Amino acid sequence: TLRRLERDGHVVRHVEASVPPSVTYELTQLGRSFASQVAALVEWSRDSKHQIELAQESFDARQGA
Repeated sequence: TLRRLERDGHVVRHVEASVPPSVTYELTQLGRSFASQVAALVEWSRDSKHQIELAQESFDARQGA
């Protein structure tokens, strides 16, 4: 949740006293460094998608699925 990301130091919550209240969130340096690691994992997943699908098909065939 956003609250947990805030607690863990990944985001900072900003509340503006307006009507209606406005809340924005900003990534901290820790959050930005984590996001770059997640982006690398997403890129790896996309690059490896075909190999993963082949491995799944091979596994399923061996299992009789």
